[in-house]
Amino acid sequence: MYSIAFFVIFISPLLETFIFQWLIYEQLTAFHFFKKRIFLIILVSATIFGLVHNFSVEYQLFAFFLGCYPCFVYDYFKTYSKNAFLAVFIIHALRNLLVIINEIYLKN
Repeated sequence: MYSIAFFVIFISPLLETFIFQWLIYEQLTAFHFFKKRIFLIILVSATIFGLVHNFSVEYQLFAFFLGCYPCFVYDYFKTYSKNAFLAVFIIHALRNLLVIINEIYLKN
């Protein structure tokens, strides 16, 4: 149980922030076409994020919309701060922590 919680709260947000925000954002902004079209980067990132979370079609759609937010936050912090990766990681980890708390304590 604790190893699953550790993975969900720390490892998963770390890997997903690296892949879906840092990697995709940084790679696409290297292309002139995407540099001023952040909304397209957000759509690409969220689409891939949704497709990876393939538990069901409904969940993929939910994950797509959920995936838009961290990429937007990444762009905001990348523009106005130097801690974009950390900000997205913390938000994602806190969200997953709330899900775990909900599953453990509120569902029983």
